Amino acid sequence: MQRRPDWPARLAEHVAEGTRAQFRWGEVDCCLWACSGVETMTGVDPAAPLRKRYRDKEGAIEALRLFAGGGLLQAAEKLAREHGKARLAGPLYAQRGDLVMARGPEGWPDGLGLCVGSAAVFLTPRGLRRAALEHTLTAWRI
Repeated sequence: MQRRPDWPARLAEHVAEGTRAQFRWGEVDCCLWACSGVETMTGVDPAAPLRKRYRDKEGAIEALRLFAGGGLLQAAEKLAREHGKARLAGPLYAQRGDLVMARGPEGWPDGLGLCVGSAAVFLTPRGLRRAALEHTLTAWRI
């Protein structure tokens, strides 16, 4: 998986489209939206094994457990390994276009997003949200 030459424009377009995206478990949720961004930049969909496998929060938790034996972190680690992508030493090492993980708000699972510079963007049930990289948990180089 390598980034396409025009990946910066593709990332910017994906983020702009994210401002209009409507969160739907199993279709356009944080994990699938972030992985769609990776697909936009690289042509490879790392979330292909998870698409159309669930329709609600409980289904997502079960799909992740069946896929990777744990939660979103374990699934992200498994997908990264399968695509030869290393987890970074810390989220502050993330660069534009990298995949990042943040702690979800109380009652919500952790979320995947995309680094857009000194911040990351995440699709949430309340729309696209930004978080400073220092508030994220980990990141993977794309």
